[in-house]
Amino acid sequence: RMLLCVPLNVLETTSNVKQFLEAGRLITSDEKSTQDLEEQQIQHILDGSDDAVVVCDANGKIELVNPSTIKLTGLARDELIGNNIDSLLQTSFTSNDEFVKALFQESASSTQSSSSPSKPSGGNTPTGKEGDVFTGSKELRLSLKVGATVDVMVSVSRSVANGKVSFGLFMRNITDQREREQALAIEKQRAEAILLNILPRAIIAEMAVTDKSSKKQVIAHGYENVSVMFANVCGFSQLTKEMDAEGVVMLLNTLVCQWDKTAFQFGNAIEKIKTIGDIYMCCSGAPVECADNAEAIVEFAIALLAGLKEFNEQSKVKVNVKIGINSGPVVGGVLGAHKFVFDIYGDCVNVASRMQSNGVENRIQITQSTYEKLQGKGYKFESRGKVLIKGKGEMECYLIDPSCYNDDLDQGKLVGNLERTYSSRILQGNSTKTDAPVPNSTATQQLKEEQITEQTKATSSPPPVSQSASKL
Repeated sequence: RMLLCVPLNVLETTSNVKQFLEAGRLITSDEKSTQDLEEQQIQHILDGSDDAVVVCDANGKIELVNPSTIKLTGLARDELIGNNIDSLLQTSFTSNDEFVKALFQESASSTQSSSSPSKPSGGNTPTGKEGDVFTGSKELRLSLKVGATVDVMVSVSRSVANGKVSFGLFMRNITDQREREQALAIEKQRAEAILLNILPRAIIAEMAVTDKSSKKQVIAHGYENVSVMFANVCGFSQLTKEMDAEGVVMLLNTLVCQWDKTAFQFGNAIEKIKTIGDIYMCCSGAPVECADNAEAIVEFAIALLAGLKEFNEQSKVKVNVKIGINSGPVVGGVLGAHKFVFDIYGDCVNVASRMQSNGVENRIQITQSTYEKLQGKGYKFESRGKVLIKGKGEMECYLIDPSCYNDDLDQGKLVGNLERTYSSRILQGNSTKTDAPVPNSTATQQLKEEQITEQTKATSSPPPVSQSASKL
């Protein structure tokens, strides 16, 4: 009863009386010494912690901070002690920093099962059973009053001791860690993009899951429904005999980069296999299945002719090509331990090569098997009858009639944007055809496009060739 006559501020500032009220009994000197020692030890731990530590009461009023909190926030100790937890933030935690309030609410509600109602703020002090402890953590971006923005991992601990509810916030600055992770992710994407310039995406995915403990790792598959194309620059040796080395490489590189860019626009429907000197080899249907592979490879061949037409209109060097296509089963796999490549093999490949070597300049020659696959697709054909093919004897061969695509070539529709009906359909569906893609990202695709674009800048103007080549 006598204590009721003592002013509240006196009770708060008189430690012995305050301890008596909190404990319900007088604290002995031994207990006081032990308690002081424990508090000193705790203070040493807090002072030496790299994490920012803030202790609040039930209403969010800051009671204790450690040096790391001052370093993180840029605020002085007296700017923090006695203020609400939202003083750490640019705005109140009830607006764009709901995480603080949510953490308090979550930790406060953890004691509701004890039949003691809990409220995080608003003047109502949450209560709970003596010894109750709750912990939780969230990762978030913290905007400080000093203007800095940092990524922090915030852990909240709620405890009830001596009838008093306390909240401890432990904040670890993870900004540098996030920046390192982002830099690592970018480098990983760049590595993936470089790898995609060497191997097909589906093969990369398969290599990634291959048992590393196996001493013999062989990636080999049979593909039953594939169309193979060879394109060869006609008379390349004669065309470049008066060029120097730089002129030869620049001319061939300009053509190949243009064809690579066109193949890239077809997505998974066209897979470049390799270049062999002045010969360009690609396929459709391997390693990713494409039901309309014959149609896709013919459309790519038409797009190749369109690009060549534009090239010849701008260049002093006039280039002609022979294109041969065959359809059938092939075997595909990865060879070598260093500078490995994905390649395809089989009679289908050999015959496609013969279609090119026995073809007609600036025309697309196909075999009987490809001809049958293209029936009802809107193409017209010219039969060449029986053609003697090395190693095969006489074979029925056909040429795609230019009348079914010349109008598009004249209008430039196939250059760059591939506006023909089937090509548009290929582009719309290619993203769903990869059955086992490696981790993909927009950055990887953009990087690959940038690499191709950088290489093909010369296609918008006559290719740089040597002085001797310009005489042609």
